Amino acid sequence: MKYIAPIATLALIATQASAGSLVTPEIEPALEVVQEQPASSSDWIVPLLAVGLIAVMVTNSGGGTPTPTPC
Repeated sequence: MKYIAPIATLALIATQASAGSLVTPEIEPALEVVQEQPASSSDWIVPLLAVGLIAVMVTNSGGGTPTPTPC
């Protein structure tokens, strides 16, 4: 009966000691990734090609075979 209090105290101290570390963790600084812009601005090439393709499709759509006339 006289060993219950010291054992309970020892158990409480052991759980408190293992709950955390006394050494502060070393945190690595966050890396910042910077993407460079290309030297030439080629943002206008794809829309220009799309407009050209649409223009070719529109001009070629009117020259089909003539529709037959009913007799």
